Amino acid sequence: MDKRQNFNAKLGAMNDDEFTNYVNDLSIDDQLSDYELNILLSKANNDERLRDKLKQYEHQTRKSYEVLPEWRNVIKLISFAKMWTRNNVFYYDSEGNGNIFYPQTIISQELNGYNVSDPSQW
Repeated sequence: MDKRQNFNAKLGAMNDDEFTNYVNDLSIDDQLSDYELNILLSKANNDERLRDKLKQYEHQTRKSYEVLPEWRNVIKLISFAKMWTRNNVFYYDSEGNGNIFYPQTIISQELNGYNVSDPSQW
């Protein structure tokens, strides 16, 4: 059996109380894949408290980067750069040609080649 089949079999063998305990006991160390998290959310569909717990887990494990100072700095810089474009800010390239500053294009160029992966999928 592969990892998904094992996970599905494990969930299928749980009664409602065991499932509730499993979700309540989740921690960041559990490293659920996106697939596993989506299956849990689907199974907890009618229980708002369990869905909230799973969403909290998702935020802690998938979006924890948002609290990093580097991330906040990037967001601030993007916001600042977007304000500039309202006034058609020009810049001159190395050959002296004037260009309109488009932050989205420059950010995309800078991030080109970076890959993001989910370590729980390894």
